[in-house]
Amino acid sequence: MDSFRDRYLEALAQDPLTPQSRAQHRNLLIAGSLAILVAQLNLVPTRISALGVVLQSNDRHAIRIAILIVVVYFTVVFAITAGADVLAWRDMRRGGRAAKEATSQNLDRFTQQLAASQKALAELARREDLAADDREDRLNRADEQLRESIRQLGDVSIRLPLYRLLMPINFARGVMDFGIPMAVSITAVVLLSKGL
Repeated sequence: MDSFRDRYLEALAQDPLTPQSRAQHRNLLIAGSLAILVAQLNLVPTRISALGVVLQSNDRHAIRIAILIVVVYFTVVFAITAGADVLAWRDMRRGGRAAKEATSQNLDRFTQQLAASQKALAELARREDLAADDREDRLNRADEQLRESIRQLGDVSIRLPLYRLLMPINFARGVMDFGIPMAVSITAVVLLSKGL
């Protein structure tokens, strides 16, 4: 059970994008941002001095179409490469929620076990009708159960706040890594399409 929770804590703290998706994320943000600047500020060059080329208005229109094609290409590539990451991220969040719930239930259970162990230990200490060896054996077992309950309670008390912290952070990372690049690309496509 511990490795189950550890796996989800570790996964919630990791980057939701693979290196390939991260590269496409970067490319899409750069292309989309530049396309928005071109569309909003009409930053299409009139000449390329390194090549000695002067662009006519038709050429600038072609450049806008080329930029639009590049943005659409990067959008499609990002959607494909990040699609598997989105599905894995969604499944990991579901597992994280289940592990968080299990941790919360364990906290309640270990708290009850601790109270029961303390009560059993106190009752054994008061009993005088038991033989000394039997009493000592029962006291040792009750003490061992008490120590185990305290250890488990401490472990769960540490994990539950981590889940409470990592779940919203993981969600925000997902929005930043998946939502914003798509919003930038859609905005760029719409703005560039209006100018055609």
